[in-house]
Parts: sequence; structure tokens; C-alpha cells
Amino acid sequence: MAYIGNKPPVVSNLITDIKIGEDDQTKIDFETADEIHFYAANAHEITLAANEFSPNLSDGIALGTGTKMWSDLFLASGAVINFNNGNVTITHSSNTLTVAAATVAFTASTAVTVSNDLKLSSDSAILSLGADDDATLTHDGTTG
Repeated sequence: MAYIGNKPPVVSNLITDIKIGEDDQTKIDFETADEIHFYAANAHEITLAANEFSPNLSDGIALGTGTKMWSDLFLASGAVINFNNGNVTITHSSNTLTVAAATVAFTASTAVTVSNDLKLSSDSAILSLGADDDATLTHDGTTG
């Protein structure tokens, strides 16, 4: 075969509805225009489409396991981590993370350290101390 320079010619195989895999149960399938579907054990697990890499079903697959974990996650400025369609969100904005939720619980086996200001912004904020809220400090917005 004649090459142009030292490189073999480019070959394009554009075939509609092609399937690539070890069998029909585990495959990469081009069954839908502008989408690539990934199957395992005959289940459509992942879809790759324009601006989308998603599970085929909500809560359908995990990203990693308890013993096979990803090392790092890199997100762009302004990225949002969205739980349950907006029930809780973590939003990045230039050197700031905003957690939006009805309740945010921090649990630590030893201590939670705040390196700067801790602000309770409600005019009726309560700071509770002790396992049974033995002591409380309540802010009164009228008298301070």
C-alpha cells in the first residue's frame, strides 16, 4: 500500500446503527443519531450526547465504588453540585462555596474548626452548647 510520507491513509467508516463489543450484551451502540450508548450486562448504562455524559436512568449507576474511588474532581468556576434536582446545592463563585439547603449538618468525630468568622445571620439565631443543649445563646434582633 502506498503511503503519503510515512503515514498510512486516513480511513473513515461511517456506518449508521453500528455496534461495537464482545457480544450484544456488552457493547457501545450508535443506535440513535448524535448519541453513543454504553451497555453492560444488556443494560443501557450511560449516554454520551452533545454537552451530556449521563446515566441512562436517574440513580442508575455509581461513579466509583467503596473500593475503587476516583482521586480528584476538577470543576470549572461557577460549577454547581446538585443533589436530588436542587434539593441541596453546592455552588462555587470566586473563592466562595455556597451551600443551599433547609438544614446543613456537620458531623465530626473530634472538632469542627472555623479559621475565621462564624456568622449566624438570623435575627433570632441560637447557638446551642452541650449534647442536650444545656446552654444556649439567643440573638435578639430588637435589643441585640
